[in-house]
Amino acid sequence: MGFRGEAQRVRDESLTHGQRLRALTRCLERVHPVGFQPSWDYLEAKLGTSREDVRFLVPALDLLDRERSAYLDVDQRYAVLRRRLKRRGSRAPRPDDVTPRSPRRWHGDEREGAIHVLRWWLRERLPPGFVDDPEAQRAVDVARALAHASSPAPVDRVGLQASLRWARRHDAGQLLHLLGQIHVALDGPPAVGIPWNFVTPTDRTTGTSAVARESFRDPVGLWRATPGRASHVVDAATDLLVLGYDASALGELAGMSPCASFYDVDPVLTTVLDQVGAADLLGRGADRAGLEAHLGLFLDRTITLRELSTWAHQTIGHDGEEDLQPFVELDDVYDDWEYSGEDLCSLDTVTRQAARDFLAGRSVTRFDGLEPSPPAATTVARPPGWLDRLRRRGGQPAP
Repeated sequence: MGFRGEAQRVRDESLTHGQRLRALTRCLERVHPVGFQPSWDYLEAKLGTSREDVRFLVPALDLLDRERSAYLDVDQRYAVLRRRLKRRGSRAPRPDDVTPRSPRRWHGDEREGAIHVLRWWLRERLPPGFVDDPEAQRAVDVARALAHASSPAPVDRVGLQASLRWARRHDAGQLLHLLGQIHVALDGPPAVGIPWNFVTPTDRTTGTSAVARESFRDPVGLWRATPGRASHVVDAATDLLVLGYDASALGELAGMSPCASFYDVDPVLTTVLDQVGAADLLGRGADRAGLEAHLGLFLDRTITLRELSTWAHQTIGHDGEEDLQPFVELDDVYDDWEYSGEDLCSLDTVTRQAARDFLAGRSVTRFDGLEPSPPAATTVARPPGWLDRLRRRGGQPAP
């Protein structure tokens, strides 16, 4: 039974307290935002009552359900971001990148959840000999200051960054977990998709600006190709806000109507792109930006080959830039193949490779001379003869 089924059992007052508590336990087994035992401890501390009290069950489930909904929202938007990054060559997130589950955090109450985890970890899980290493000792000292002080003194972020580099280099899981909770307790929810650090790196090209550029690349292209539809850039701004990115104009853009006019959207979008370090996205031609966006949608299977070819033919046309013409002519090629009954799946495969080449900056050959692939030759299997059977048994025919 899934989370929703177990949640219904928790709310079912016809069941005994033990049955409802076991159902809540199974819900927590499926979610456990900050670990199984720390999550129990967080819920009891937050509600001020023990899990053995019947009044604990439904409020605890509500807290868990809200955290799960917030996590799923972030995870869904992160999946969209990862698809865009994969298309640009980033096949997997780096080990130090922030994901919806790393560092572990209670979505919706990140800072308080991290402080509670630090208290629990220091009380229940501090391994013997852990502080023998000076890098671990520094982290434990900061954790104690955060866990037991209402307004802790400023911490040595440079020292914590040194501990973080050491932990990553030596793959020290316990220390990485502790430093992750310290980071969330100090800075709140981290921005998803970039490495988390205690000291902001000087090179931001692989950080916020790179993620923002990939998040806005296709939406800006679609908006420039169809200026009357602002929904794509509005959704991109909303995604970045949910993923933890902060820019003063992001909220204004995310709050705009999907039908807002070009003249309303343009100044706000220009400000947003400038703030997130992606102003170069407006330097591309509208036809090129729109084609790149539609090729991305085609590779993601959001639009069909027919929709791609029709858009390119109607919007770019034969008077467009020379290197865009293969996709303009694709509409005529599609019509010819469809009329003659050729295999359109083969044309789809060729177009996908051409789309990848174009997005990677490689030249694309024209489609007008493309011929359908010949049918694969079929071979008729003959039944094995006596000589084949003898050889399979390891024997040799008589001379």
